[in-house]
This record gives sequence, C-alpha cells and structure tokens, in this order.
Amino acid sequence: MAIEGIRVSQEGKFKKGEMLCEEGTPLKKFYVIQSGKASIYIERGGNRIEIDQLGPGQIVGEQGVFGNSKAAYNCVAASEVKVIELPVAPIKIVFEKSPGPIKLFMKALGEDVKRGRNSLRSIKMDQDNSPCPPRFIPRLCSILVLVGKNSGTKPVIDSTIPAYKREEEAAKNPHFKDNDIILPFHTLKIYTSRMFLESHQRMQNFVEMLGKLGYLSLKYEHNEDTEQDELTEVRIHDSQTIELFGEFYQ
Repeated sequence: MAIEGIRVSQEGKFKKGEMLCEEGTPLKKFYVIQSGKASIYIERGGNRIEIDQLGPGQIVGEQGVFGNSKAAYNCVAASEVKVIELPVAPIKIVFEKSPGPIKLFMKALGEDVKRGRNSLRSIKMDQDNSPCPPRFIPRLCSILVLVGKNSGTKPVIDSTIPAYKREEEAAKNPHFKDNDIILPFHTLKIYTSRMFLESHQRMQNFVEMLGKLGYLSLKYEHNEDTEQDELTEVRIHDSQTIELFGEFYQ
C-alpha cells in the first residue's frame, strides 16, 4: 500500500521476547497482528503486570494515529509474531483528511479500544498490592496533593462549641489544624486507579506510611459485612512538605 509514492505498510516478524513497543516511547509505527500472540503489560514496583494478550486481527500502537504520541504500555511477542507494519505519520494524514462521518467512526473505535485496555489496566492494578518502591513516591505524592486540593474540604469549625472544648480537642489531636485538607479515601481511590492508572492498594500503603510520619491522619471505620476496619478518610496536615518529599525522590 502506498500514498503519494510513500510505502505505508509492510510485513514484519518478531521473535519471541522481542518488543513491539515500550511504555513511554514515541509511537511511530503500529502493527496489525497476522499470526502469533503478543502480550501487553506494564511494570510497577519491579513486577510485570500483564494487561491482555493479543492475537491475529488485533492491533498494537494504534493510539498514535488518534493523538497519543507515546505508548501507554509495553508490548512483547509471546511467540513468533507476524505483523503488518504501518507508520503512524502517513496513516494519520489519511485519517485527518477522511470525510467527517468516517473520521468520527474510526476515532470512536479507537476510543473504545483505549477505554477497554484502560479498564483492564485499572483492574489489574487494583489487584496489585506490592509495596511502594521509592521510584513511585513522586507520582503518589503528586496524586495525593492534587486530589486533596481539588476534591478535599477544610475542617468545619463549629462556633457553638465553647473555646475551652476546642482547646481540649486540640490537645487530644495536636496535629489537627484549621487549614488541614480532609479527603474521603473512596474519592482518592477512584482518582488513583481510574484517572491516574495507579494501584489504590499502593496508595493506601503510601498514606499509611505518611500517617506514621505524622504528615496526615487516617480515619478507619468498621465494616460489618467484612468484619474489618476500612480506611475511610485522609486528613492532610502538611501538603507542602508532601510535595517537597516527592521532589526529593524525583
């Protein structure tokens, strides 16, 4: 296949273990699998988390055509894989010049593939309970502070409570401040896994660590169905120090 004299497709072959694309690298090509199997995965905390396996008729790297310049995952040949190789740039030109209805239809299909893989990625990461390695601390700090500032609330000060009662309460909880940020953990969990594609279990491990260091306080409630105490609220005392903490590990 050629467009204005430019060859835009050719057959290719990958041996078992060879990479079709790597997470974070520019998407200059995408592939239609003709035979064999490929595995798409991410690496978190030194662990490989497989998202899906692809076979004949499925595609890898197609998001480059729809505006995503970098790969969101790794793809490795799980066996010998034969592909049709297509460079992104000329195909993107054809896509942009397509009639409106066809362009809309193709983009909708691309978004469906993206949503499906993101959903699988979220599910897989929810199941990942590996400890928090140092290289993930900057990301977790950023997520915590960003979600706290945008979705958290300030403590409600009840003016009807006598001053001495408030002083007694402050003595019991010396870390509590009027400018703290109170954030439901359920909200943090949703943003962590669905919007930032990180493991919410790793985020819980991280906030529990920060709680022990005194940068935030955690509230647990007993779940009668599971008979376990569940984290329900995160109270951030010092978001600036948490940001600096992330920058240090960056």
